[in-house]
Amino acid sequence: MLSYMYINSNRIEKVIYSDAIKNFKAEVVRYLEIKDCRFSCECFSYEESGYINQNVNASFFPEENKIIFYTEAIANHISNSFKVFENNKNKILYDNVVLIFIKLALVHELVHAKQFESKRLTREITEQMKNITYEKRWFEIEANEIAIDFVSNNTNNFGKNIVTYLNSRSEFTNFERTSIMEEKEFSDLANCLDNL
Repeated sequence: MLSYMYINSNRIEKVIYSDAIKNFKAEVVRYLEIKDCRFSCECFSYEESGYINQNVNASFFPEENKIIFYTEAIANHISNSFKVFENNKNKILYDNVVLIFIKLALVHELVHAKQFESKRLTREITEQMKNITYEKRWFEIEANEIAIDFVSNNTNNFGKNIVTYLNSRSEFTNFERTSIMEEKEFSDLANCLDNL
């Protein structure tokens, strides 16, 4: 019997703490010219309230100088976004989807770190913008655009297509999810692999 791929929060956490992500983070910090790069990346399954906020994958906390990844929300987003049968080929591709998703979230939060460091973004500004919808806040637009561009420019064709797909669904942001990538569409994307 065929089963669908699923990822859990433990697997997300392993990727976040992997050397691949540590090296990627250093590359992004250089690219964004962030001077104070002593911030930490931490993982939590749930928010402080004890609930999973399905709309938040990660958050930057400037006062504490850290990025928090919400692993349960990320795992749910990925598992619910890709309806793909479990097999060896799909496992390799799915692992790359996970990596790309986390890279997008990381770059997005690092852009916020840069915005705070340069004083273009402050707690006062974020408070003033609370009544403006997420997708219309200038600092979220900028973070999404830079994340999409940076990850797209630093991946293979499969990765570019996953970024395009996630962006079209706004999956790594706080917007509503609108579709699920089915097995056929996923297989079609796999045909464009180069260097996986």
